Amino acid sequence: MIYDLIKESGRYMGLLPQLDEALKFLAEADPAALVPGRYILSDKVHYTVMEAELSAFSQTRWECHREYIDIQAALEPGESIGVWPAEKIEGWGPYSKEKDISFSDGREIGVTLPMNVGMFAVFFPADAHRACEKAGTEERIRKLVIKVAL
Repeated sequence: MIYDLIKESGRYMGLLPQLDEALKFLAEADPAALVPGRYILSDKVHYTVMEAELSAFSQTRWECHREYIDIQAALEPGESIGVWPAEKIEGWGPYSKEKDISFSDGREIGVTLPMNVGMFAVFFPADAHRACEKAGTEERIRKLVIKVAL
């Protein structure tokens, strides 16, 4: 897992060419110009700009992926994302290869990352995460999720 300021994303270049492509896009993107929808950068990188509902911890669930790295960035304040090693989470449901996702309703707390504007987090397949946790008074936010194929 990586958690840092977007302006520092260059320090993580060199791990994978497709991760470099995603981090370069993240660093150069104008948040105000990002319109909700799904977009393709290349055959190994795509991204979604979304408006997401925020929920209390008790209403979120863990997720993990096998074939993609998730990069998440806040375009508006109000979200926290929980993270914990996927192997430490109990109760994983079936894996959907089509959607590259598995969910767990496990109640493990994990570590909470405040997703302030200008921050990003990278979740590798070993990193379970709980997105869209409410961290303030906001009910909805705009966020960016970049998927990087392994």
